[in-house]
Amino acid sequence: MGKLEIQETGKLPRNARVIIGIPDAGLVGLISASHLIESLSMEEAVSFESEAFPPIVVLHDGAPKSPMRAYSQGDLVVVISEIAIQLPSLREVARDLVSWIGEMGSPLSISLSGAPVPNRVDIDIPKVYGVSINIKDDLLSRIGVDRLQEAMLVGPYAAMLEACRKAGTPNLTLLAQSHLQYPDPGASAEALKAASGILGRKIDVRPLMEKAEEIRVKLRDLMRSTEKAMREAGKEHEYELPSMYV
Repeated sequence: MGKLEIQETGKLPRNARVIIGIPDAGLVGLISASHLIESLSMEEAVSFESEAFPPIVVLHDGAPKSPMRAYSQGDLVVVISEIAIQLPSLREVARDLVSWIGEMGSPLSISLSGAPVPNRVDIDIPKVYGVSINIKDDLLSRIGVDRLQEAMLVGPYAAMLEACRKAGTPNLTLLAQSHLQYPDPGASAEALKAASGILGRKIDVRPLMEKAEEIRVKLRDLMRSTEKAMREAGKEHEYELPSMYV
């Protein structure tokens, strides 16, 4: 049902690191991916299609495109989805995406997302936590990110971690403290700062803060559909302790 059809539309580098930006809490991944694509002037490389996607095309510069695409520049690929991935197809989409990343020979995929906290409005600089799998090097210590020790993750990034675990694919998931139901450019900025330590690229996140209100307004409708998908996935249980630790 959720099988991805992959069509190369441009130059796709081998052995590239891959950033994943899928709508979830605070739309942190989507905002981060969009900022990277724009600020690095990345070129479209792949169009993803699936029967599980709603009948939607997005227009960019007047051209219709799939809502899920990949962009490249040098040794970096960014995957962005402009629609929320619905629960029935999450696992299959994640498995196909991880399989494609493996076929590219990617040494590392980095998922960017939000860690929803109820007091986000009182937090000036969101803290970033990390989860790593199938990585020997302690990347988290190297970039100064605390490892998330005990939690229950839910949604697209949980599906990605599950698929990476089963496939033996290296993945680093960075989770910035965020709003749950509101687009959060501030959390996206902190997630990108953490990722920059791995990518070896300086990422200017000032535009995210300068255009924060504009971003929130533009992404209001997507946040609503993402919120529905999060409810169906049981997002309200995220960051509860697993039962064996209670």
